[in-house]
Amino acid sequence: MNRKPQARRLALRPTMSVPAETPEPAREGQTFAGESLLVRYANLVRLPHTVFALPFALLGVVYASYVAPVTVAKLVLVIVAFTAAQIPGISGRVYPASLAGRLYPQGIPIRDEAELEQICREHAVAEVVFAYSDVPHAAVMHLASRALATGAGFSLLGPRRTMLDHGTAIPRCVPSGTKAVALVPVGGGGGLNAAKAAEVISLFEPNIVVPMHYSTPDVKVTLEALNKFLKEMGLGKQEAQASLKVTRSSLPDETHVIVLDYQRE
Repeated sequence: MNRKPQARRLALRPTMSVPAETPEPAREGQTFAGESLLVRYANLVRLPHTVFALPFALLGVVYASYVAPVTVAKLVLVIVAFTAAQIPGISGRVYPASLAGRLYPQGIPIRDEAELEQICREHAVAEVVFAYSDVPHAAVMHLASRALATGAGFSLLGPRRTMLDHGTAIPRCVPSGTKAVALVPVGGGGGLNAAKAAEVISLFEPNIVVPMHYSTPDVKVTLEALNKFLKEMGLGKQEAQASLKVTRSSLPDETHVIVLDYQRE
């Protein structure tokens, strides 16, 4: 009679006792050393992140200048407001339900990192997922140790679990009743092809769809014809319009495809 070998459990004991020292957590990335008021404020608003993102805010100001004049005073106010409101006071806020998705109708509460252990124990958290960037390895491992000490797991999500393939249809992400005009690539060639575009539109359900990035006599790359997309949408040939003016009250209740005439060379 054959018996399966029993697993042996070993406990390793150190030969000498060494006083345990609790290392100080590493300083978070993209922050500055020091305790002065200026340094603390720069760290509070993540100044390097702010400087990186500020050009995008200024680009918005440039676009806004086409509608309303932008004075120097307004430009300074934009810079000050953008810098001051980057991160301060984020704890205690709620990530809006309109962006959180259908599983979170009340939004997602934002809690301070210092409450990690308390949250894990209160809610019997099974897995803590670290989702931030520009943090030193030692700081990440310190957080992992804190999570593991409560009995929870700790993981980092890689690109395969967080990035969508360009041909993957997105889920419905716009709250019901939202008015939307969608410019949708329909010709493939690195973007959505006709079939995928129609699938995305069926999930997104915008009020107006303007197809773009499709084959025309002036296009030098291989793309699918507009008619293929129109067929996927159950439509016949559509007359191109020179322009489109949209107001909230003029939007149709059901999805309507509008073809705009393209600029010829």
